[in-house]
Amino acid sequence: MSLVGWKKYLMVVFLLLVLFPLGSPALFSDFYVDLLTKIMIFGIALLGYDIMAGYTGLVSLGHAMFIGLGGYCAAYSIKALSTPNLFPMLFVGFLCALGVGLVVGYFSIQTKGIFFVFLTLAFAQFFYLAAFNLTTITGGDNGITLPKVTIGIPKVWEVLVSRPNGFYCLTLGFLLLAYLW
Repeated sequence: MSLVGWKKYLMVVFLLLVLFPLGSPALFSDFYVDLLTKIMIFGIALLGYDIMAGYTGLVSLGHAMFIGLGGYCAAYSIKALSTPNLFPMLFVGFLCALGVGLVVGYFSIQTKGIFFVFLTLAFAQFFYLAAFNLTTITGGDNGITLPKVTIGIPKVWEVLVSRPNGFYCLTLGFLLLAYLW
């Protein structure tokens, strides 16, 4: 398929993803909206893995560590600061994942070949066990319970993302941003 064909294909897929939440309350249950949201989250992770393995040739088994760490830091800061606005807390999660990424990257990039793969796997397992066993901070396998979360400017323009369609639209925006960037 030519490059023009791929662009048309991607435009049709994106158009279907944009139109999906409009018909979803009548045609589908919240389960399918949530399922498609999780697929898009994994798509964002796959775009990051494509950059790492596809362009640099470094196979990392620690990508889920950064996704989980950013999510836990954002959720914990929402709960600790009692703020319902999501965007500043996503930035906090980004900074936490960036800080740990710099430390992990410093040690991992000094190795080559299979040792790089094993070291990133070791860091990922360390953070998995820490998140699973520190139940007072992370909630363990139950996770963190959050209040209703919004995006936007408080008391001026806010959208509730706790509903499946709101979170779907937010994730679709981040997927588009990650793909275009």
